[in-house]
Amino acid sequence: MRISSFIERAGLPTRIALALFVSLSAAGCGVSNPGGDTRGPAKDEDLGTSVAPLTAEDAISRATEWVTAKLLYCQSPNGASDTIDPACPSVCHRMANAEWDPYRSDCSGLVSWAWGLPAPGRTTAGFAPFQTDITHEIQASQLAPGDAVNNSDHVMLFKAWVTPGSKATFIEEPGCSANPNYAHEFTSTVTLNGTSITVAYNGMTFSAIRYGGLTATPPPCTANGVAGTCIDTSVCSTMPGYHATAGLCPGPTDEQCCTPTNGGSTTASSTHSASAATTSSGGQTTTSASGGQQTTTAGAGGATGAGGAGGASNANVVRSKGTCAMSVSTPSNTLLAIVGAAGLVLARRRRARATERRA
Repeated sequence: MRISSFIERAGLPTRIALALFVSLSAAGCGVSNPGGDTRGPAKDEDLGTSVAPLTAEDAISRATEWVTAKLLYCQSPNGASDTIDPACPSVCHRMANAEWDPYRSDCSGLVSWAWGLPAPGRTTAGFAPFQTDITHEIQASQLAPGDAVNNSDHVMLFKAWVTPGSKATFIEEPGCSANPNYAHEFTSTVTLNGTSITVAYNGMTFSAIRYGGLTATPPPCTANGVAGTCIDTSVCSTMPGYHATAGLCPGPTDEQCCTPTNGGSTTASSTHSASAATTSSGGQTTTSASGGQQTTTAGAGGATGAGGAGGASNANVVRSKGTCAMSVSTPSNTLLAIVGAAGLVLARRRRARATERRA
């Protein structure tokens, strides 16, 4: 009998069931492996199903909880041995939370948490295009909130388009040697080619993928030539620099097109300032932005996430092969405040829906 079948028949509470999966933990995206992350998800086939039905809005809200908490990157559940990536501490020590603790807080662990997949979470090899039991590739131009972008080394949650087809916002767990080394969101220019999307922020090319377990995806919209997302007005009202426009979205009247007030300049400036600069451990990291483009370089001796030996750079980002690690600038406090407020509202709505379903 499979472990999950035993749990179901025994009627164990969900949190206890999740804890039983901790021992199945495997690295999600930070393994120093020239071939990328090839270990895939745990063998139990039931790891492909969500704990409860989720909407795309729920997925963004769940990921935002980690962003608001600045949850540190780990390749193991909280308190467990974490010796896969030399750049990470030998034991995962991060903010304690009964719901998050069984999950790896690496890139694929974040996506697994966002989509409500059982702990400890799948790895990059457990998602399309490598495994297609619960996810499938889509045209990159069709990416919508709650989708993801994946390759053998890294996976990120897609939050929203800023400019459809050319600029978007993502949520990620970047890596132990990254700056920041915790869950955050960023906005970047992108280039599309069929199912592929290249993100200028980290210089990586991904496959656009969609999880079939989400019950709905908030549609994109455009108000006065500015790209936005159809979300509840109560959420949009908590986001400084954004406003809602009625009559542009399907569904109930309280779901309206939420767009930046200044045509997207608020989102761009709150994410990366043109004069922003950071210094990483073991080497200098300088970040600058010009025309929406970002360039990051590292000085000699900068940490690479693979033993921390030597510095490396390309036109966009410092990144160690086969890891989620990259040197990037820290998101602003203003952005984190916006994300936190929206996350709290969405979380309350999700709990209210759950209460209604139980009633």
